[in-house]
Amino acid sequence: MSYSNNMSSFFKVLFLILLCLKAIDFKAQIEFQDLQLEEALQLSIEQSKPIFVDVYTRWCGPCKKMDATTFQDAEVGQYMNEHFINIKWEADHYKYAKLARSYGVNSYPTLMFLDAGGNVIMKNKGLHTKSMLLDYSESLLEFVSVDYTATLERLQNNGHPLKSELLTSLKQFENFYFEEKEQIYNMLYSIYKAEDNGVLIRDFGVVTDNIYNEEQLEFAINNYPTEQDHYDQAHKGSPSFRYRIKTKIEYFFDKALEEKNRSLIEKIAELNLRFDQTLNPNRKIQRAEFDNRVKLLEFYKRYWMTDAYGSLARAMVKVDLDPYTPKMMFRRDSARLAIANKVNDNRNYRKKRPRVKMMDDEKLAFRMALKYQIVADNFAVFYDDSESLELALTWAQRSSEYVDLPENRLSQAKILTKLGYKDEANMHIIKALASPYINDQVKTM
Repeated sequence: MSYSNNMSSFFKVLFLILLCLKAIDFKAQIEFQDLQLEEALQLSIEQSKPIFVDVYTRWCGPCKKMDATTFQDAEVGQYMNEHFINIKWEADHYKYAKLARSYGVNSYPTLMFLDAGGNVIMKNKGLHTKSMLLDYSESLLEFVSVDYTATLERLQNNGHPLKSELLTSLKQFENFYFEEKEQIYNMLYSIYKAEDNGVLIRDFGVVTDNIYNEEQLEFAINNYPTEQDHYDQAHKGSPSFRYRIKTKIEYFFDKALEEKNRSLIEKIAELNLRFDQTLNPNRKIQRAEFDNRVKLLEFYKRYWMTDAYGSLARAMVKVDLDPYTPKMMFRRDSARLAIANKVNDNRNYRKKRPRVKMMDDEKLAFRMALKYQIVADNFAVFYDDSESLELALTWAQRSSEYVDLPENRLSQAKILTKLGYKDEANMHIIKALASPYINDQVKTM
């Protein structure tokens, strides 16, 4: 056999070995299936497997790290592929954004385990190492094998539930979700209300893990540990009490918005502010005040509660926008950009589209311009009286001082048309269509 034939045979064998190694390596990692939720639920029923969901974003550093490490591990891949239906949701993608919000996801990565009905069995956030993910997965499989109907019956104790047994059971089930768990906690909650002597710090994780209505949310906030107690417990590895309560606040905000429940959203806004004051009693301006205004304005706008929207929008502009000037925002943006350029001097903004460049280079100025523009545009739609329209025109003009947005020009056109200045309105429409920042969404305004 010639030398060339030997070499040819050698490379063929080497190529086959590499293909085999590649196939083995591919199968070693977690195999995330490209399935819609309904398809995954059906597969979960057919295969009698829970669903594992990785909720991520493209810009999330820990998400990328897990993709490159934990999810690539052979032991993790083998275990997860054998016992679970594995899927991914990109939270910023239009296909999954609403779905992720409906499951209360507001940080990334969030890892969820769902049953065949789409109910959350367990949910955790943050970067997970190999050992963490395997521990959670193994404990979940043990969890789903328990008969919780029998557990509930035992804990009811013929109508005389014992506080200690309820606490022990709920601590065992912490971070897990199942139908009977709410009934178990309701028994404990009734005991707490009857005693009226607060909650021990060691038991507070049970309270924050079980918030099913606004009354229980208020109870958790009223019994939030003191700063020193929380500090001491946090250093013993306690769960994030703050995160759990904030997550529930977001959940009830969304619930009220979807159900058109004004009393609920205003109650949750009150509790959100109270909780922020508990966390930061010395802060003069509470972050929750701003968050509440954003949530309430969205609610009043969606359901055309014009009286409530008008008064709150005026207050928002006075507190959150008017105290600042374009000069202040430009200075801060310049400082931020200088830092960004030092970190990565290879960024080439000139290659980006003008609107993307504006959002990167003038982020704070862009936000201020957009906030003024949004309230101005809503006033242009909601109101016909000259006083409201003149005020909206002032806000629109202030928006232009930050960034000359095309949507702001169109808002001014609406306002001027209602005020009877059609020629001036047409001028703003022409300038909006000629703006380098225009996009397809703006053109539909």
